[in-house]
Formats: sequence, C-alpha cells, structure tokens
Amino acid sequence: MQFRFTVTNTGAVTVTDIAIDDPKLGGAVACDVPDLAPGASFTCGPVVYTITADEAKAGAVTNAATVTALAGATVVSASDSVTVELPELAVTGGVVVGLGWAILLIALGLLGLLIARIRRTRLV
Repeated sequence: MQFRFTVTNTGAVTVTDIAIDDPKLGGAVACDVPDLAPGASFTCGPVVYTITADEAKAGAVTNAATVTALAGATVVSASDSVTVELPELAVTGGVVVGLGWAILLIALGLLGLLIARIRRTRLV
C-alpha cells in the first residue's frame, strides 16, 4: 500500500520549515516540502507501507498524520486521518479435497506391487 500526503497552506501568510509526522510510518516522513504561500499545496509520496495481518483481517487501514510549520514566528499544526478499505483477500490454507482418496490409491498401488513381487518370487 502507498500513502501520499498533500499539504495545503490555508492561512494568510507563507509557511516555512514544514514537517510531516506519521506514527504508522515510524515518525518523520522523508519529504522536502518547500515554503508554501497562502493557498499553495505540495504532495509528498508515494510512501510505501506494509499492511499488517491484523489490518488485513479487519479489512481496513486507518492512518493519521500531523503537519507542523512556521507561520512567521508562530508554530502551526494540523492533523488529518484516513481509513482505506481493503479488498477481501483470498482464503488460503484450507483442507485439500481428495487427500484421503489419494492416500488410499497410493496404498492400493503399493499393495498391488507387493502382491506382484510375492507372486514373482514364488514362481522362480
């Protein structure tokens, strides 16, 4: 799975020193976000994330990230989250149909070979 982060300056002044933090991805996201003028946006990513077994079983991944920046001398931040529904995965590891029959046929084949060998040794 891949995440993309879009940072938008919704304020009235240019923001600088922009950083994205995402605990699910281990903290600071490696992305060089440039200074953003009011109304400007920048997208980082894709950042690869490996889905856990629990998330696959739950059928969804929820992620939250926080962005911080400087607006002049003031630190500003905003957080957002998203839940991504996962497609249903194929079920594996089920019972092999016909395994009992296969074992029975192998056993009968071995029995047949044994009987043929016994007959052959008696004829000699």
